[in-house]
Amino acid sequence: AKKNVHLKCVRSVAFSNGLSRNQLLTASDDKTIKIWDVQSRIRSHISYSSCLSGHTNWVRQAKFDSSDTVVASCSDDKTVRLWDYKVQSSKDRRSAGLSCLRTLKGHDSAVLCIDFQPTGSHALASADASGIINIYDTRASDTKSALVQHYSSAHSDRINTICFHPGGNYLLSGCGDGSLRVWDVREGRLLYSLMGHEDSVTSCSFNSTGDHFVTGGNDGLVLCWRSGAFVQ
Repeated sequence: AKKNVHLKCVRSVAFSNGLSRNQLLTASDDKTIKIWDVQSRIRSHISYSSCLSGHTNWVRQAKFDSSDTVVASCSDDKTVRLWDYKVQSSKDRRSAGLSCLRTLKGHDSAVLCIDFQPTGSHALASADASGIINIYDTRASDTKSALVQHYSSAHSDRINTICFHPGGNYLLSGCGDGSLRVWDVREGRLLYSLMGHEDSVTSCSFNSTGDHFVTGGNDGLVLCWRSGAFVQ
């Protein structure tokens, strides 16, 4: 089904994590995140649910947490926002709207990507255009107490993509200089630096078991890596 869901470029799309996976997030250069109900029993049908407004610049990415009760978004306005998604009725969401739980700071440039730790630990990683990675505890009430790890020079160029290992202990980051790095978030340290792309790394993802990950880049390459060297 075709939908003109935003007024400007759509930067990311993401389904909810539940078994039904029937909620869709879209994030856009029009500074909004929109939530859609997706029904596919007979044929694909997408209906508007609600709009999240508050960012003052392009929204690069939006994702649900593992329990589908919190939405996180990141923006060129240098912030990460957390939104309350505990109201399950789409009718209630349309009438009441979704509230911004808090705005997380700690970046000095556009925040380009985010990822929730998949193990339900309330950790959220974010990365920006200056090469910084932050990890927040989403339960904290303010940025100072929420910021639990800060990697001030994680990369020497913009970080385009990050993703957690399914086990939650490792974070993969891909950079504009073509490099990849693996971080041990338990100990807060760099494990490995990897090179394979000839241009900017634009995407990365682990498989469901975490023993492999795949990366894509501006060089047109898709590379498959074994992660057994750092996953014990």
